[in-house]
Formats: sequence, structure tokens, C-alpha cells
Amino acid sequence: MNSLLRQLKKFQCLQGQAFAIRCMLLILVSVLTVIYSTGCGSTNAAGPSNPPQPQGNTQVTLLASSTANDQLTQFNLYFNSITLTGKSGNTVTLFPGYEYDEFMHLNGKSEPLFTTTIPEDTYTSATATIGTAFFDCMGAASPSSEDEVASSFYAYGNTPDSNVQMTLPEPITVSGNAMTVLLNLQVSQSASWQVSECFLQSGETGFIPTDFAITPTFSLTGAASAQTAMNGLSGLIASVNASSGSFTVTTAYGTQQEILQSGSTVTVSSPVWTVNPSAGAVFQGISGISALAVGMPVEFDAVLQTDGSLAASRIAVQDTNTANLTLFSGPVASVSTFPGQSDPVFLVSDVEGQGALDFGSSTAEFTFGNAVFEVSGQVANIQNLPFTASFSASNMVAGQWISATSHAPSFPQGSNPAVSTVTLLPQTIDGTVTAVSSQGGFDTYTVSLAAYDLFPQFAVQTYQTTLLTNPGTVIVYADSNTKQLNTQSIAAGSTFRFNGVIFNDGGTLRMDCLQIDDGVPQ
Repeated sequence: MNSLLRQLKKFQCLQGQAFAIRCMLLILVSVLTVIYSTGCGSTNAAGPSNPPQPQGNTQVTLLASSTANDQLTQFNLYFNSITLTGKSGNTVTLFPGYEYDEFMHLNGKSEPLFTTTIPEDTYTSATATIGTAFFDCMGAASPSSEDEVASSFYAYGNTPDSNVQMTLPEPITVSGNAMTVLLNLQVSQSASWQVSECFLQSGETGFIPTDFAITPTFSLTGAASAQTAMNGLSGLIASVNASSGSFTVTTAYGTQQEILQSGSTVTVSSPVWTVNPSAGAVFQGISGISALAVGMPVEFDAVLQTDGSLAASRIAVQDTNTANLTLFSGPVASVSTFPGQSDPVFLVSDVEGQGALDFGSSTAEFTFGNAVFEVSGQVANIQNLPFTASFSASNMVAGQWISATSHAPSFPQGSNPAVSTVTLLPQTIDGTVTAVSSQGGFDTYTVSLAAYDLFPQFAVQTYQTTLLTNPGTVIVYADSNTKQLNTQSIAAGSTFRFNGVIFNDGGTLRMDCLQIDDGVPQ
């Protein structure tokens, strides 16, 4: 700056007043230019080295989802951490504690895993550490087996970090007050095993699956809005706030204990949601919010709010009796009346469950002669279907996905506990379209299932009460209310995932479809 002033004194602008004025203006511009570029003493003539960074924080809700075909019954993961790395190199932990979730019931769907606050930034990579991981496949047992159903369980006590893959299809820009991030498990890439073990080894004492691998593979994507609609969320009511009218729901298996690789024991929780009834919310099974009580099983449809809570538009309670209550959901594996039995029983896989009876990730038999049967309130167009859609003790069939409640305090010796309610739930099938047509205002798709699907696997069981005419085929009915999230046009020869309630219509499987997604190779 001082050297410029010295140069200014040396100028000899002696050829007239106008020329002198022009000289002074040129010199002034030069001085101002240097001041601007150097900052009066700065040595960086190129300007600031880093652009201004976002300074705020954003509330982020992580949603869990999956993309899968029908080979597996369940897939559970216990997360120790998920870390995001920004383009500037800074890292943030996406959740504060140990969490777990079951992913097969989320095939094509999503549910909140947790909500946290992280700095605004553009995040370019992510990593995850996972402790316990396990998956299960089911099928018809070998003819030489004493059992009808085979179920193989594959587990890691601690998942090697090198086995976990987290891919960001594009950088995630975190900004604003709230947003969501979708954690999608790519199931086909996440598990490998000897398929024959699922169908041949049931009931063998000491059977340990061999030659398998669990390689959790995720896609992580961001969405600017937190206003995400989700249907069929379920669990047990953990608390009720009478003054605010809100309640909390615990999901899956509640809390579990996990032993880390270090040897320490930690408490791992499945998602816990805060729910507020929206204006005009529909109540099913109860009169209103005042009738809710701790321990009740609840199923609801809701929209995610910016604070991570859920605004419920439909709240259903299938059983208001909370004494010794057990809630479980999963696919029916058999519906049978064995010789010498007075009551029919069904065998069910416990994909999600809480309560007095603990049968974890295995299967158990229940009697259902006095149970109340109903269809999930997620479907509201049953009366419009061009066939008689019903669900009862007489037409329940193996392969259907149900939720049930029981009040047995324990598994009785020498007999089976009874269920009080049985609710038919939506489920996702992955199949190849063989024909496209229409009927009664519905688009209809004839869908061929893979041979490993539960319907064709279980329909041939010796003591099966109800046999299907064509267990490898489902007729899908879609109307204007069906969410079509598929990117390809539906045509014969293409594979899609269809989510909806599947009815047994006199031996023919028919689905009232809620959502269509692109398929997964069978």
C-alpha cells in the first residue's frame, strides 16, 4: 500500500489539467484493485481458498427399507454405528446409540429407524458397523423329515466391517430444517447360502448351516422433504400422554442385549415412534384416543413430521385385552388338522413379535378355533373387488402374511397355545407377469411366482387343510388407488414386486394391490 503511494508521487502529469485528472483516476483505480485483491496486506492474491461453509444444523430422519425377492423370510441387522463423511472431510455419526431392525417386512416399504440432528453439508460417503446379523429361509421339508416345514437360520455374532457396503448413488446435501435419508438394504447382494439347506435339514438336531455369508449391502439416498407417508406401521403401545393425545410405540422385538466384539454388553433397541392422531383420524377397534392403553397392539397409517414424529390418519387396535398379551407377525407356514387332533393349528414364523411368549425368530404352532379373523384396514376397497374377498379360519392358507395376538402366559406342556385374533396383512411378492387384462374397473396382472416362494412350497404339505388350485400363480388387482412406483411399463415377461393383501378365493390366490415396484431377479 505504501509503495503505491510513493509511485503516485513520482507521476509527472504536466501536460495539462485534463491529462492530470485522467492520470489520477487511473492510479486510483489501480490502488482500489490492489486493495480489493490483497485485502491490504493479504498474501493470497487469488481470493479465499475455501467457499463459505453451511453453518446450520438439520434434523434428519433415517428411514429403513429393503429391495428383495421372495427367497428369505426375515433379515435382521443390529447397527452399532452409521457415519457420514462430508466433502470437506468432516465426519458425523448418524445415530446416537445401538439400533436394530428387521428388513424383509420392509420390502418396497419404509419405516423410521431414528431421528437425529447433524450439521449441514454435502455428504459424499458413508460407513456402517454391524454387530449381530441373521437371516432365515423357509420351505417344504424333505420327505424323509418328520417335519413338514424346514427353516434354516444363518447368523453372525459380529459382522466384519469389510463385509458391509454403503453406496451413495449421488452426494447427499443436508440442509434446511428437516429431511429424510433412506437406508435401503439390497437383500440379494447381502446374503449367500446353500439353498438346498433351507429345504432338507429341518428338525435335524445340531444342524449348523455351513458355507454362507452375510454381506449387508445398502443404498443411501436423501430427500429434501420429511413429509413421507407410510402405511401399516405396527407395534405395542409403550406410553400414552393423555394431555397431548400422543402415544409411543415399540416395534419388532423391543429391546435386546447384544455382546460386542470387545466383549461388553449393550442394550439394542428397535425403532420407537411418537404418534399423534391427525385431524379426522379414523379409529378401528377402539372408540378414540382415550381408549388407548399401554400394552395394546396397534397398527396405523401415518405421515412423517419434520420433528420425527408421526401424524396418524388411521389407528387400529386388533385386541384391547392386554393381559399376558403376545403380538407376532409373519407368514403362515401350515394350516393343518392332524390325525387325532380336535382343533386345527397353524404354524407361523415370528418375523416380528413382542410379549409374554418368546419364540424369537423360530416358528410355533397355535390353535385358532375361537379366534376373531379380520383384514387389515390398510385396504379400503374390498367391497369393489370383482371377486368375493374374505379371510376366515376356513380359508386361511399357508403363505399368507398375518398378525396375531395370544394371551397364553407360556407355551403349555403337550399342547398348543391359542390365538385370540388373526389379521390378514399386506405382503410383497416378486413375480413375473404372464398376462395383462382388466376386470370390473381394475387392471389385472397374472403373476407367476418362483418355485421357492412360500405359496408353492407349502401348498403340497400332507396335512394341509386347504390346497390351492395353482399355488404358483397370483392374480393381482390394481385400481386408481394403487401406488405405481415402477419405472417400467407392466407387460408380460417382466418382473415386478406387488404389495397387497392376498386372499384365497376357492383355491385361487388373488391380491388387492396397494403398491407396485420394479422387480428383483428371481
